[in-house]
Amino acid sequence: MKNKDKNSTQAQDPLEKNLAGSSGPSHIQLQNTFGLIINPATEDTLDDVKTAVEKIDNWDENDRAKVNPIVGQAGVQSSSGINTALTQRVTLATDIPLPAGTNVIGQIQISGGEGIGADTSLTLTDADTVYALPSSPPAVPYRLIIYNVSDTDVYVRDTSGTTLGILFPAGGVWTEDMGASEVKYLFCGSAGKIVNYSTKANQ
Repeated sequence: MKNKDKNSTQAQDPLEKNLAGSSGPSHIQLQNTFGLIINPATEDTLDDVKTAVEKIDNWDENDRAKVNPIVGQAGVQSSSGINTALTQRVTLATDIPLPAGTNVIGQIQISGGEGIGADTSLTLTDADTVYALPSSPPAVPYRLIIYNVSDTDVYVRDTSGTTLGILFPAGGVWTEDMGASEVKYLFCGSAGKIVNYSTKANQ
């Protein structure tokens, strides 16, 4: 067997080539087959990556992603009915915002023409005092829908008076077909209660 020429050298795997003279934290530079330098992450940078990944893995209600849905504000407002700079805003699909203080977008109308929604309201200002509803009834047969939006039961009568009324519970809805110019009479044992109602001409 012939000995290899003493001047010949074995080809070295470029991925194992150590390029000395690098500065900074101790690491090895590798060169790929295209002659490009590969710089593996140092121990310090790997620790930083590990810390970041662990934070993501542990995200919950006590440690959320640190993002700002509202520009210039940290976080968003919690709870309902609170209006601050952290409160997220919405608008209609038509890009038309609701007027200030308005919480009714519109009404629903079902087959037959009966209106559903609070067209107007009546305040039972004084306790045990009868109030006509509607105050100006239509001069044609109509459908009356009353919503007891108060937290107190109300009583309904066909005639004026504050005895023997029909119980109309808090949160209830009263629907009745009325004759032309007919009204209902409401009273309550507590002052300042409000009912909403709508009227729709029968078809």
